Amino acid sequence: MICFVDGSLVYPFSGGFLDLMGVMFTLDNGDFLDLWSFGNTAPDFFGPGWPGGLTYGMKLIQPAAGGGYMVLDAPPFATASVPEPNFSWLLGAAVLGLFAWRRSAELRKKTASDH
Repeated sequence: MICFVDGSLVYPFSGGFLDLMGVMFTLDNGDFLDLWSFGNTAPDFFGPGWPGGLTYGMKLIQPAAGGGYMVLDAPPFATASVPEPNFSWLLGAAVLGLFAWRRSAELRKKTASDH
């Protein structure tokens, strides 16, 4: 709902673990770290050469000497690429799942026959 201004969608992307508002952490040294998700962006959305894809933002915020806070200058972008699992891991997980399913079916059958 934060992406609508006067009924028009001003930011069309969604996705990611966090939303545009993100989450803020207090670090041990008193600084703050703000993390948010830009969503699944289109190529060249943030400028020429932008690869697109699932994108996150991050800013480090420090207390200022005279009171208040200052945001450190740094590009806020970080892209996330999640590799596909190896075939052997998928096969192993499927076989393990089949063994667990069969064992539970045998236990249910044995419990039903005992009663």
